[in-house]
Amino acid sequence: MRIIPVSKLNDSKVLSDIKEHLSNDGIIVYPTDTFYGLGCNFFSLSAHEKLDSIKGRSNAPYSVAISGIQMINNLTSQSLSLFNSFISLLSPGKMTFLMKADEEIDKALLKDSKLIGIRIPDFQPVKDLIDFLKFPIISTSVNSSGTSPLNSDKSIEIFIENSGFSSETIIISEGKLHNSKGSTIIDLSKQIPYIVREGDDLDRVKKFIADFQKKTL
Repeated sequence: MRIIPVSKLNDSKVLSDIKEHLSNDGIIVYPTDTFYGLGCNFFSLSAHEKLDSIKGRSNAPYSVAISGIQMINNLTSQSLSLFNSFISLLSPGKMTFLMKADEEIDKALLKDSKLIGIRIPDFQPVKDLIDFLKFPIISTSVNSSGTSPLNSDKSIEIFIENSGFSSETIIISEGKLHNSKGSTIIDLSKQIPYIVREGDDLDRVKKFIADFQKKTL
């Protein structure tokens, strides 16, 4: 296990090391604007299987974190008009968007789901990292499936030590993060957006959806 302070993400050697690590099916833990994320290269099925083992999870698909809208085109097959409306009016925001997955994505990466969760974390060092990587990373909380997310570096270090994948994990540390309910999950795959999971920024999202529905009636 290697621990890197988030302040080191402006170091080109550190960024290159993380990219090489992820390109070789490695695992990372990284801070976001909600919880710490547990991630890997989204396009690596081998790395997905490691996350499944760490979390004790097998059937549920993972969301992805991207650096911005320029990275979304090869992830979804649907129009981006509604997504762009959310981003332009509510960004930065603690939201994950469910959209129709691009048909070219390996179904095994999606656990046979027709949807993909997409998130742009409002945490600039991590957005810059993903931009440097040029590929999306998985965005899931650091925990065993069915338990509360871990949100302090010390508890996460213990969790990773006990996971069996300590030697394959880089932790990007930001200390203890603020309390969070997690991102609010919004399904954009149909004509009218609706909330799948209530989390942070809920009131803002509800207002946006209510205003959207008024405009479409």
